[in-house]
Amino acid sequence: MSFTDSTYYINEINIPASGFSDLQQYIDRYEKIVLVGLLGYTLYTEMMAAYAAFLDSPSTPLPTKWDRLINGYTYTYGVQTIRWNGLINSDKVSFLSYYVYCQYLKAKQASKSNAGVTQPKNENSVVVDGIAQFTNSWNNFVKLYYECYEFIIVSPDDYPGIIPIDYQHTNIFGI
Repeated sequence: MSFTDSTYYINEINIPASGFSDLQQYIDRYEKIVLVGLLGYTLYTEMMAAYAAFLDSPSTPLPTKWDRLINGYTYTYGVQTIRWNGLINSDKVSFLSYYVYCQYLKAKQASKSNAGVTQPKNENSVVVDGIAQFTNSWNNFVKLYYECYEFIIVSPDDYPGIIPIDYQHTNIFGI
């Protein structure tokens, strides 16, 4: 069960869909990794159980804290009104999809074969370094991830003990 689907992989994080695409495997694996890193295993399993119950029976409402995290919420912090768009949103922009996209790019940059690690070489095209595209996508992931974290820390009673992984921005030089 995942929060994003192929419709989130558009614009700068476009992954062409086909019958042979393994995108869903990446979504399933890496959404869990980044959410466990953010929420911790206990809160992650609590959220997924609540979301599964909601999907099985939409008349069963999500607990407020999970509804706000998953579907978005407008809140006030100090004198500012802030909109957290949620893990799922109509804009189709989520830190989850940016993280999955970056992992997908890393995995697809080279292939393993009996001869070793290789890069694909297509006829009538040139394989180029995708570091600029990766860097832009990674930095968008970090920005959106910290927007989620900021939403979480204003409700410490709902999300106790959160100590997220400290992701950092990068540049094309890897620093």
